[in-house]
Amino acid sequence: MRREFLILGACCLFAAPAFAAVRELTLNDAYALAQERSESLAIAAEDIRIAEARYWQAVSAVLPQVNFIGTVNTQNNAGSSINGGSSTGTRKDRWEGRLQITQTIFNGFREFNAAAALKAEGRSKTATLERNRQLLYLDVGDLFFQIIQLDQDTAALQEILGTLDDRRKELTDRVSLGRSRKSELLASETELADTQASMEALQGLRGAARELFAFLIGVPSSQFSLHAGSTLPPAEKLEAYLWKTGVRPDIVAADESQTAAERSTSAQRGQFFPTIGVESNYLALEDPERVQEWNIMVTAELPVFDGGLRIAQLNESKARLRASQLNLSRARRLADHEVRVAYNNFISSANQLVRLRQAENTARESYETQKKDYELGRASNLDVLAALLRWKDILRGRIGTEAKTQTNLIALQVAAGEPTPAESPKTQIPNTKGPRP
Repeated sequence: MRREFLILGACCLFAAPAFAAVRELTLNDAYALAQERSESLAIAAEDIRIAEARYWQAVSAVLPQVNFIGTVNTQNNAGSSINGGSSTGTRKDRWEGRLQITQTIFNGFREFNAAAALKAEGRSKTATLERNRQLLYLDVGDLFFQIIQLDQDTAALQEILGTLDDRRKELTDRVSLGRSRKSELLASETELADTQASMEALQGLRGAARELFAFLIGVPSSQFSLHAGSTLPPAEKLEAYLWKTGVRPDIVAADESQTAAERSTSAQRGQFFPTIGVESNYLALEDPERVQEWNIMVTAELPVFDGGLRIAQLNESKARLRASQLNLSRARRLADHEVRVAYNNFISSANQLVRLRQAENTARESYETQKKDYELGRASNLDVLAALLRWKDILRGRIGTEAKTQTNLIALQVAAGEPTPAESPKTQIPNTKGPRP
């Protein structure tokens, strides 16, 4: 008896991992998991940290440079005796510590403009990361509702398969009793086989979609189920979505890129101005001691000729500025276009969904009526089968349109640049939205 219990316990121990709990995920849950798994977002966050480090490197060029310079001097003093005597030498050591301070007074504000350009570049990368998050939300939402559609479509086909099988069994009995023709039975079996083939294709699509979703969120396909809200939130007017595009992250990023290009151009213009700097040295320590010394030196450097290098660099910066201005204009026009298209798609699919729900109820009622009339001998099997197929098509159309409407709403929100509903701590970025220098 004890041996049997040990064997049973061992079997349960090894079988336990196969029965992992199934997680029920909402769209926000799946989106948060996808953010944690996204290498693209993590790389973009590191790019922002790089831009932040480059900004502080530029700021350091504006601040004074302080150095402590220590030197040790070892000298061998050689001497010779008079009248051809032998030479003797003594060793003399001397060391000193000097404090050196260097500060640029004026150079056309090149460092200030360069630091401002890098700061704007950091803000641009921050906005780009936020836009990438929104686009990831669109991808997750699209796949989320696609899987829900496939799940509901599978359930609907299973129900229809059960109805067709019941229909086949009933016709088999009626054919054996001579109350129905064999052609009617063959028609029902043909439709049953065709629906079974559709079910197999649907299962393949459903499995592929779940595996892709598992790749995005990092949860095995057999260990999650999806739960969507039952109602759609009300849509705002088109003008409200168009107004929101002004702060869409990609437009903000393009605007900051233009600011960075403007400050870079100003920095290039600063190369045509003289550079004035000051350097101070103070002898703080020395051995052997002597009179302490200090000095202040002011230098001025004026560029005269460099073969046209500075002019070429300035022209390059101007071209980059014009390109950034055109990019900002294109981003604004594209955002307006995307919102209008997404709004039209959402309104169209929402209205279609209302009509299909009404048609679904009517088609189901028509099938039930045709079935009763067939039992009373007032309708043929072809009428019943046609009503069933019509109901099946409308039912599956309603399921697909419902998922499409949900996806179109997400596309509209993302086109308007609305904030995403979930944030992941893994992809948090440093604060680069301080005051502009």
